[in-house]
Amino acid sequence: MRSQMDELVLAEAEYRAQRFGVCVKFSEYALARDPDSFEALNLLGLSLLELNQTERGIDALEHAGLLAPLSAKSRISLAMAYGEAGRTELSKDLLMLLATSESLGEQEFLQVAAGLAAINEPRLALEACRRAGEICPLSAEVHYHMSAYAVCCSYPEDVIEALIRKAVHLDPENVEYRVGLALLLARLERIAEAVSVADSVVPSGLDSLRCCSCLTRLANLYFDTDNFGQSKLCSERIRDLQNVVASERRVLQ
Repeated sequence: MRSQMDELVLAEAEYRAQRFGVCVKFSEYALARDPDSFEALNLLGLSLLELNQTERGIDALEHAGLLAPLSAKSRISLAMAYGEAGRTELSKDLLMLLATSESLGEQEFLQVAAGLAAINEPRLALEACRRAGEICPLSAEVHYHMSAYAVCCSYPEDVIEALIRKAVHLDPENVEYRVGLALLLARLERIAEAVSVADSVVPSGLDSLRCCSCLTRLANLYFDTDNFGQSKLCSERIRDLQNVVASERRVLQ
């Protein structure tokens, strides 16, 4: 017969394996034995948030936080969940507290930045991104996200371009960064340059792209420049992604 400790070990293993539904079950088994198990409540809350069960996830993490201090990861997840639930001031306060009082790592600062951007605080998001850059100045990811927040803050176009180009330089194999550069150049009406960069992605990197909005803009760029074959490939990738989403929804029903 399994003990509560066994169930917690299994729940943690399932969480690490990203099998969040199974993690929820084992966490609930552990909580049936001890309703005030901090470890079980924490794993339950994090898994529920991954499954987009926001309110239940918030309740579990809040309960856990009353029993023991939450980790930075759990507090960031809770803050972002508050934003998703429309509790924007609470989300902002917790994210800013984390950004100013915690010793966070690069990825944690990027998560804080994403949470702030999600509640329409791009300038604060940019500042959190800068903090990540202080920790890892040669991070392509940091530069790319800074470019996105700089767009929202209406920074000069040459600054935005420099940030994206730096990301591409630091990680030239990253398809997302090259697409971002191509779409920026298209927006700046530097069409020949935009197509040249896009050609480094289409068709070789299409399978790596999952953003239908980006693919639509690429398809339009190619269509407007009479590159109909390339435009069709982008449209076909969009269709494939839409089919995958539809299939996943059927499975969940």
